[in-house]
Amino acid sequence: MNKTLSLLLNETNNIIVNAQHNKHYDNYCIFRLAYCSDPRTALRWLLYLRDIKDGLGQRGAFRGLLVEIANHDIELAIKLFRLDLAQYGRFDDEISIYDKVNSGCKAAIIDKIRHLLKEDLSLETEGKEISLLAKWMPSINTSSPHTRKLANMIRKDLLLSPRQYRKILSRLRNHLNILEKNLSKKDYKNINYDKISAKNNQKYAKLFEENDSERRMKYLQEKEQKEKMYRILNEYNKTMNKQEKTEEQIIFSERYDIINEIFSQNNDEKFEINA
Repeated sequence: MNKTLSLLLNETNNIIVNAQHNKHYDNYCIFRLAYCSDPRTALRWLLYLRDIKDGLGQRGAFRGLLVEIANHDIELAIKLFRLDLAQYGRFDDEISIYDKVNSGCKAAIIDKIRHLLKEDLSLETEGKEISLLAKWMPSINTSSPHTRKLANMIRKDLLLSPRQYRKILSRLRNHLNILEKNLSKKDYKNINYDKISAKNNQKYAKLFEENDSERRMKYLQEKEQKEKMYRILNEYNKTMNKQEKTEEQIIFSERYDIINEIFSQNNDEKFEINA
């Protein structure tokens, strides 16, 4: 096994525990040691650490490392923030740490948000599927003081008035048919259960059963059939492949080839926001 990867995999459990105790700088020291030895492998592991599909799904450890990288290696951090990191986790992985990083990193994050919002608004107008960015953007009228502060910070950097910011998020969230809106309006018949997270499906299970029993029962039956089919296909694939992929095979798979974009970026390139 690659020596750098071996180091990181051996330290992964410690990194997860450190993150639970907010020892993010300790984790950065481990990551930095690996990065200096083999940058590409270290960055592939970083995405694997967060990846909710094929990786470890470690949100806290990943976000903590992003903040530390931003504090100690701004050039690398900016290149990371230029990537589509949300495909491995959620859009709020970057949004939630917006107030914890320097201005250069903020510029990279806000430029990406601005571009995606424009793209989503265009797609929404055409009646097409949009990203989940609006779902994870902080609201400026929420009860949480910290969330309001973060939302207003992002709003100002997007050069939007409070009214413009609210209207954009409301428009996109309506298009997404976000669960919270349906629940607040008691509009159960328009809830798309397939698009609800497993956590919310479990959290509101009783509410759904009481207020939308027929559709809910149909959804659960179809879900059970899909899961049964998935298990059959999974077992078949295991038999065909003889064995599941190792962590090393996953980390060096094409899923994390996005890292190559970092090394193709010009080190002298200046980061500018196109307003």
